[in-house]
Amino acid sequence: MDRLATPLNATLQLALALPAALAILISPWLGVGLVALLWFYAASLRWPLTGFLVVYGAALLMNINLITDSPLRALGERYPLALGLAPLLLPLLAARLLARRTPGAAPTIAPLDTLPPLLLLWMLASYGWSLDPLHGTSMGLNLAFGVGLYFLIQLYVTDRRALTQTLGFTFVWGLALALMLVLSNKVDTGPLQALQVRLGADWRFEPSLILYGTRAGGFAPPQIAGTVTTFVFMAGCALWPECGGRARLVLALSAPWLISNLLATGSKGAAGAFVIAVSAFIALYPGLRGRRLLTGLGFLVALVAIMAFNVVVFRADRLASGAEVNELSITFRLEFWEAGLALLGERWIGAGLGGFAHLVDPWPGAHNYYFSILFDAGPVGTLLLLGFVLGVVVELARALRETRDPRLRRYLYCLATALLALLIHATVDFSYDSAFSWMLYGLIVATVRIARREAASRYNGPPPTAHAPTTSAAVVPDPEHDDATRWS
Repeated sequence: MDRLATPLNATLQLALALPAALAILISPWLGVGLVALLWFYAASLRWPLTGFLVVYGAALLMNINLITDSPLRALGERYPLALGLAPLLLPLLAARLLARRTPGAAPTIAPLDTLPPLLLLWMLASYGWSLDPLHGTSMGLNLAFGVGLYFLIQLYVTDRRALTQTLGFTFVWGLALALMLVLSNKVDTGPLQALQVRLGADWRFEPSLILYGTRAGGFAPPQIAGTVTTFVFMAGCALWPECGGRARLVLALSAPWLISNLLATGSKGAAGAFVIAVSAFIALYPGLRGRRLLTGLGFLVALVAIMAFNVVVFRADRLASGAEVNELSITFRLEFWEAGLALLGERWIGAGLGGFAHLVDPWPGAHNYYFSILFDAGPVGTLLLLGFVLGVVVELARALRETRDPRLRRYLYCLATALLALLIHATVDFSYDSAFSWMLYGLIVATVRIARREAASRYNGPPPTAHAPTTSAAVVPDPEHDDATRWS
């Protein structure tokens, strides 16, 4: 029996029950939202392994917001309540997961794992000189949540079963997100405005049921569609060979839907990154040996068909508005980067957490992953983040060279494809505080560690047992590889 279950659940419920009760006096909708989050998080602690996946999925759907008008920007700031509760939840859930581990088997913190906390500390320190504290608060909550998810993944995804389960969960939640992105563009959300409650002169409460932020001709923010869609698509590819007939049918029907959702954003960077990354996967993945030409042609034909479908079906949306903005997107970015470099010439420490957004209002930032961290955090933050990303790339490349297990190699290649798409699209979009990127980093590092541990175990040989299975019982052929085996 888990001895931590009762005290941790009691701690969480006491911490949330009073604010929820007081919120009901202020606004019934705010009270309902907090009570729902209370039970949401309490359930995640009651079933810690399932709860991890719930919290992991919460990064995709965080739509119960407190909103305030910003005096520094034309856009208001949104603070999802799920992010506000995450600093309380993540340590408690981590304690539960650690308590369930075998005594003496607590995970060691590798040198690579020291960089995300150092980055988080530096960014929080930079809040003190931020040019836009309101936007910095939003980005700080996102960054803390993302880094917390990274470490939570390291605690939970420690074997193949958890890894496969997490990839499957990622795919399912990605489909839910894709549906919400479509609804955000196709459904009139005007009636939902009635659910908004004003809390004083500056704050509002909004239980958004549909993702905010539509884009002419597309489905909400391209940085979400561009990176998450590729992530989800490759998670489905990773699971394809081990799925049954019904599951494969779902995956096959979902793939065009996901790609259509990506192309409909109208983001050339997101679509280009996806095509380049998947093309690299087709060219390099050993499991496609002898079938690369056929697979490449199939991908090209499917891509053309989906593009034609988007033009025909979503033509009215694409021509509605925003064409002029899309044509000037490169010009805007060049102006942003010029402003950021001029800022660094005046203050080398940068604009502080979220501060650069104030200089390019109403856009949310530099629209470049690498310049975003440089303009906000200066050279120190840039070295910490890019050092971490480079470390992830190096560890992934080493694992791809050393791992011989076909299933783990497939997982690694698929995650590498998602990472490649993120890093390519990062040249024109995305932000360092996105929880999606930290989820991907966490899964990559966890998979690398599983692969290394299994490779070391195979090299050293299994521990002696009285009834060791025979070779034929322990190993079965893998149809993807002519000369490889999959360990049961």
